[in-house]
Amino acid sequence: KSSYEVGDTVLYQDRETNVRVLHRIVAQRGGHFVTKGDNNDFVDPVRPLPDEVLGRMWFSVPGAGSVLSWLKQPVHLAILLGLLLLVGVGGGREVTQRRAPANRPVVALPDAAANGPAVSATVGRAFATVGVVALALFATLAVVAWATSESSTRPVARLYAHAGTFAYSAETKRDAVYPSGTVETGMPVFTRLVDTLRVSFSYRLDAARASDLHGSIGLDAVVRDTSGWERTLLLAPDRTFVGPTASVEGLFDVDAFEELVVQARELTAAPLAAITVELRPRVAVSGTTGPTRVDDTFGPHLDFSYDGTTLQPLPPAGASPGTAPSFSARRLEPGTVTLPRTVGVGSHAFGVDDARRVSLLGVAASLAVLLLGAGLLVSTGGVSRSGRIEARHGSRIVPARAVVPEERWVTDVDDIEDLVRIADAYDRVILRVAEDNGDVYLVDDGIAVYRYRARAEQGGAASPLPSPSW
Repeated sequence: KSSYEVGDTVLYQDRETNVRVLHRIVAQRGGHFVTKGDNNDFVDPVRPLPDEVLGRMWFSVPGAGSVLSWLKQPVHLAILLGLLLLVGVGGGREVTQRRAPANRPVVALPDAAANGPAVSATVGRAFATVGVVALALFATLAVVAWATSESSTRPVARLYAHAGTFAYSAETKRDAVYPSGTVETGMPVFTRLVDTLRVSFSYRLDAARASDLHGSIGLDAVVRDTSGWERTLLLAPDRTFVGPTASVEGLFDVDAFEELVVQARELTAAPLAAITVELRPRVAVSGTTGPTRVDDTFGPHLDFSYDGTTLQPLPPAGASPGTAPSFSARRLEPGTVTLPRTVGVGSHAFGVDDARRVSLLGVAASLAVLLLGAGLLVSTGGVSRSGRIEARHGSRIVPARAVVPEERWVTDVDDIEDLVRIADAYDRVILRVAEDNGDVYLVDDGIAVYRYRARAEQGGAASPLPSPSW
């Protein structure tokens, strides 16, 4: 037994359009679910089986659909990217609070005038990081979007359906045969009591998607007998129509019909040949239903037998004995539907065309941000050792003027990473002092001073100094 009940919001695969739909169950009929969107005033034309339901909605985020739709606009996505950049820059400039040891000498005094290069390096690193991440994401989106075709086709058993209804009527005298004085659809037509029969046909094209259609419609009566004789009588000439529905109406002259039958029997010498009258509409329709092109004709018919006194409507050909005449006709048309492809997740995914535009805009913006960050990094240190150190550890380095008392113990380290580990161990900042032959980086733990000297030359490790001479 299905675990889904009326009131549940479920996700199912629409077998007609191959699109996933998230709607609420409002009823169960014949083993199928009847679903409806909460904001729709009509139920869904497709009624999924329990096996076609993919899952139930557990929770919802109010407004999430509107946010995703807003993000589908390239301009809006660019605004979001700009905000992310600002957040990235702000995050790159975070200040780490350090505990100041009590009753210990102060090794360095911050130099506010020297903060410019460090800030520029921090901002440049933040821009470069955001640019690289955004470039990777948008490049991936571009590869997927440009490798995916904009649409796909899928065969369906019911692309659309032609449908129509016959009707006839006549006014006559009130008598024992027609007490109301009216002949209506389904009644036999006694030709001695009816002079003119008004016949009509109402047409419509049923499709799951909105249609943009036009065409022409007319009506004939085909008189024939079993000897092979046939005559077509024009009841209504072709007229044009616009839209999925149309109707046509004409007059069948019963007296003229009987005269025609008498003449034909005399000429063919076949007085016993059975006569039939076939009402046949002529429908030609063109246009589109959804993305599908329609160019088709529809020509059902309603047959009457004539025995010399009565026109009697007949059941469809091949029907079993006793079957009542049918005054409605319907023809399903299989075909292929063209479905737009999407890139993303769920019903809020990007269309392929939108995804391509967004990816190009994102790649361009990411490259601009990356180049800006690279420019800031180059301008604040190029490829020098100090520049690389600032780029890697700039958020924890404080520019300073260092004054180390002679009695302090100074330990030199050979690698900046060792100094970073010492700073982490003692929860200290790293002080940077600019000298003529390169930058010096210090960590003061309150007892000893640890030092790394970055030479101005490219490459090479700093050599330990024998004593603190500065």
